[in-house]
Amino acid sequence: MAKIDRVRAHAVDELLPAEEVIAAANTTPKGMWRFVVPIAGIGAGVGYLIATSAADSILSAALGGGIGGGLGAALGVIAGGLRYRNSPALGGLYTTLARTTERLLVFRRAGATNRIKELISAFPLSEVTIEVDTSTRIAPHPILVTLPDGTIHGLEAAKIERPQRLIPGSE
Repeated sequence: MAKIDRVRAHAVDELLPAEEVIAAANTTPKGMWRFVVPIAGIGAGVGYLIATSAADSILSAALGGGIGGGLGAALGVIAGGLRYRNSPALGGLYTTLARTTERLLVFRRAGATNRIKELISAFPLSEVTIEVDTSTRIAPHPILVTLPDGTIHGLEAAKIERPQRLIPGSE
């Protein structure tokens, strides 16, 4: 099931009559993922070195690198979460943006499972500005959301299905 289908299934109770979800993206505060990649790389390297010095087989070295990379990624997510836990990001540390035909919906989601927990904000599209950097296919993709009160929230999305669809008026 595609991400947008999961968002549609969760958002069905929040939609206005004749409103439908057009695009969705899981987001975090801008800059958070710079903690994940280096720490995951270091973890994979350390796991590989420990496994190769402790065992003779290539399989155990690969397993050590995989375990080290997984632990490193987990530590990176924890470090990023600690660094950005008090960030004034739109809705919190882990959010899902859902653009409908009428509104921008902001859902809180669980960081580990990516499951949507609850709707925390809804803004009419006429009152918000959404900018998505579509110039690169490499994650993370920067997203700027300007709210009705003028505050600008910098977010990042690891993957956006059809990123241009998040921008109002670009269907």
